Amino acid sequence: MEVERLLFQVTPTLVEDFIIADNQVWLPWLQRQPGFLRKTHSVNPGGMVETLIFWKDSQSRKKAEGSPELSTIELMFQNRMGPIYRLVSSS
Repeated sequence: MEVERLLFQVTPTLVEDFIIADNQVWLPWLQRQPGFLRKTHSVNPGGMVETLIFWKDSQSRKKAEGSPELSTIELMFQNRMGPIYRLVSSS
Protein backbone atom coordinates (compact mmCIF):
# COMPACT_ATOMS: atom_id res chain seq x y z
CA MET A 1 0.00 0.00 0.00
CA GLU A 2 1.15 3.55 -0.81
CA VAL A 3 0.04 6.53 1.29
CA GLU A 4 0.13 10.02 -0.17
CA ARG A 5 0.26 12.78 2.46
CA LEU A 6 -0.83 16.34 1.69
CA LEU A 7 -0.70 19.12 4.25
CA PHE A 8 -2.70 22.30 3.64
CA GLN A 9 -2.85 25.59 5.49
CA VAL A 10 -6.48 26.70 5.32
CA THR A 11 -8.16 29.84 6.63
CA PRO A 12 -9.30 28.45 10.01
CA THR A 13 -12.93 29.56 9.70
CA LEU A 14 -13.20 27.88 6.28
CA VAL A 15 -11.75 24.44 7.06
CA GLU A 16 -15.15 22.75 6.85
CA ASP A 17 -15.84 24.39 3.46
CA PHE A 18 -12.41 23.25 2.25
CA ILE A 19 -13.07 19.61 3.22
CA ILE A 20 -16.55 19.63 1.68
CA ALA A 21 -15.22 21.07 -1.59
CA ASP A 22 -12.30 18.64 -1.55
CA ASN A 23 -14.72 15.73 -1.24
CA GLN A 24 -17.01 17.11 -3.95
CA VAL A 25 -14.28 17.92 -6.48
CA TRP A 26 -11.39 15.53 -5.81
CA LEU A 27 -13.06 12.43 -4.39
CA PRO A 28 -15.18 11.53 -7.45
CA TRP A 29 -12.08 11.82 -9.65
CA LEU A 30 -9.99 9.76 -7.24
CA GLN A 31 -12.66 7.07 -7.06
CA ARG A 32 -12.34 6.59 -10.83
CA GLN A 33 -8.59 5.98 -10.57
CA PRO A 34 -7.46 2.35 -10.59
CA GLY A 35 -5.82 1.45 -7.30
CA PHE A 36 -7.42 4.22 -5.24
CA LEU A 37 -8.50 2.83 -1.86
CA ARG A 38 -9.66 5.70 0.36
CA LYS A 39 -9.04 9.25 1.49
CA THR A 40 -9.08 10.78 4.97
CA HIS A 41 -8.81 14.28 6.44
CA SER A 42 -7.65 15.34 9.86
CA VAL A 43 -7.78 18.90 11.13
CA ASN A 44 -5.08 20.33 13.33
CA PRO A 45 -5.16 23.64 15.24
CA GLY A 46 -4.75 26.81 13.23
CA GLY A 47 -6.36 25.47 10.07
CA MET A 48 -3.80 22.81 9.17
CA VAL A 49 -5.55 20.04 7.25
CA GLU A 50 -3.78 16.74 6.64
CA THR A 51 -5.14 14.66 3.80
CA LEU A 52 -4.08 11.05 3.40
CA ILE A 53 -4.79 9.26 0.14
CA PHE A 54 -4.39 5.50 0.21
CA TRP A 55 -3.38 3.72 -2.99
CA LYS A 56 -3.04 0.02 -3.73
CA ASP A 57 0.61 0.59 -4.68
CA SER A 58 3.04 3.24 -5.94
CA GLN A 59 2.27 2.37 -9.56
CA SER A 60 -1.41 3.28 -9.03
CA ARG A 61 -0.43 6.62 -7.54
CA LYS A 62 2.02 7.41 -10.36
CA LYS A 63 -0.58 6.54 -12.98
CA ALA A 64 -3.10 8.92 -11.38
CA GLU A 65 -0.47 11.66 -11.10
CA GLY A 66 0.14 11.31 -14.84
CA SER A 67 -3.53 11.58 -15.76
CA PRO A 68 -4.34 14.28 -18.33
CA GLU A 69 -7.45 15.15 -16.27
CA LEU A 70 -5.37 16.11 -13.24
CA SER A 71 -4.72 19.73 -14.24
CA THR A 72 -8.42 20.24 -15.02
CA ILE A 73 -9.44 18.96 -11.57
CA GLU A 74 -6.77 21.12 -9.88
CA LEU A 75 -8.01 24.22 -11.71
CA MET A 76 -11.63 23.42 -10.87
CA PHE A 77 -10.75 23.15 -7.16
CA GLN A 78 -8.64 26.33 -7.20
CA ASN A 79 -11.43 28.27 -8.90
CA ARG A 80 -13.94 27.05 -6.35
CA MET A 81 -11.83 27.72 -3.25
CA GLY A 82 -9.83 30.79 -4.22
CA PRO A 83 -6.97 31.90 -1.98
CA ILE A 84 -8.21 30.34 1.27
CA TYR A 85 -5.62 27.54 1.22
CA ARG A 86 -2.10 26.66 0.23
CA LEU A 87 -0.29 23.38 -0.04
CA VAL A 88 2.37 23.24 2.66
CA SER A 89 3.86 19.82 1.88
CA SER A 90 3.32 16.76 -0.24
CA SER A 91 4.86 13.33 0.14
